[in-house]
Amino acid sequence: MGLFKKASIAAAVMVPVLGLAGMYVANADTGPSDIVSVTGSGTINPGVWPTSCPSSAPHVTFSGTMIFTPNSDDAAQYNGRSFGFDGDSTSACATLISDSGSLFLTGAISGNVRYSRTGTEETISGTVVLNGETHALTAVCQFVPTNFNPTTTYQMACQAVLNS
Repeated sequence: MGLFKKASIAAAVMVPVLGLAGMYVANADTGPSDIVSVTGSGTINPGVWPTSCPSSAPHVTFSGTMIFTPNSDDAAQYNGRSFGFDGDSTSACATLISDSGSLFLTGAISGNVRYSRTGTEETISGTVVLNGETHALTAVCQFVPTNFNPTTTYQMACQAVLNS
């Protein structure tokens, strides 16, 4: 299947409802890879400066919308669905120039992933679940600050691949 496959619905909704969160095991997806575009906006708290380190590790959030390519088997079910993340920098000195850390994805896709940003290019990778199926996620994003000194808000557009 594809980029932000079919796992977060099953993992984020069905598992807690059934009370089986500790027993849930996702199946590996055997279909073709999916390509997904995600656009949205987020926050950084405390904000980051161009070159100086913040007083504590920044907490990042993001909320956006997913669009699957037309040939994706998930397009009809997941186009327009919400996607987000919540995470923390693990960089010794997070700045507007560079940062890295861990994220928890929510919405139609769930999972714990890593991010790394240099300038305006951010990469996100890790294992995620979409509709009960496990996928390897690889995303390349364009990070656009919407305020400065410090930067506390941003917009981002990503192209991602969900491999089986």
